[in-house]
Amino acid sequence: MALLGISVRFLDGIPQRLRPEVAGLNAAAEELNPFQVKCVIKSLAMLRSEGPCILGDAQADKLTILWGDSHAAALMPALDKIGREAGMRVAVFARGHCAPISGLVPPYNELVMFKICSKSNKFVQDYIKANRPEFVLMAAVWSQYRLPLEFSRNIASTLNVLSESNTQAFLFLEVPSYSGGPKAWARQAVSGRISKQDISNLSTMPVNLHRQETKAVAEVLKSHFGTRVIDPADFLCRRDGVCRMFEGATWYYVDGQHLSLAGAVAVSPLLANAFSF
Repeated sequence: MALLGISVRFLDGIPQRLRPEVAGLNAAAEELNPFQVKCVIKSLAMLRSEGPCILGDAQADKLTILWGDSHAAALMPALDKIGREAGMRVAVFARGHCAPISGLVPPYNELVMFKICSKSNKFVQDYIKANRPEFVLMAAVWSQYRLPLEFSRNIASTLNVLSESNTQAFLFLEVPSYSGGPKAWARQAVSGRISKQDISNLSTMPVNLHRQETKAVAEVLKSHFGTRVIDPADFLCRRDGVCRMFEGATWYYVDGQHLSLAGAVAVSPLLANAFSF
């Protein structure tokens, strides 16, 4: 609330002298995903007792699964929109720091996360076998999960499960990430530590250097398993390689590496087009 108050005072009376992207910083920083509380997995016990959160058209026969870590959770608004428009039921299995790959965890809290993620992923695989969804969309910050050797080996095992269920797999590549984001930059902007031009420059300079490795592995999976690859950079980046966190007053990110509500909606045509092949 203090940051909001400072920002209001900072902006009050001079909106015409501020770039729209600066005016939209605080809104992006304070944004909440409406599905976060009810849909992100809190515990395996809750998942077993209540089942997955359902988005889109809850009565539809056509089933799609959204599976992954917090990057998958960021796509929930997009999948809900597509599901409602296309008559598709979307079961969500999103859990922070858990890649939708058997036997793979981030390089921190390894033992704890390995146990948690392995049990969650086993539940999802059993759900897939029992319900045979038409599509499974897997999303994660892939480059944090020890690329490329472990990634390619473990995801091949997961893709075999999907193939046996006649399920089409989609791999949503991680978004370009940044050192900072709306919340950090809002604080620095209101204190005068960075300028409007600094924000414009920082928000076009992605820093995840391993993203190309992920993309290369994804292309191999595409050729061997028929996996369909969806790259958010097709929307977020220009052909010259320059990417963007915002357009005008609309911020596509809520922090340095997660899409905002507006960002999820903005990339939804990429998902809709992929599902309509």
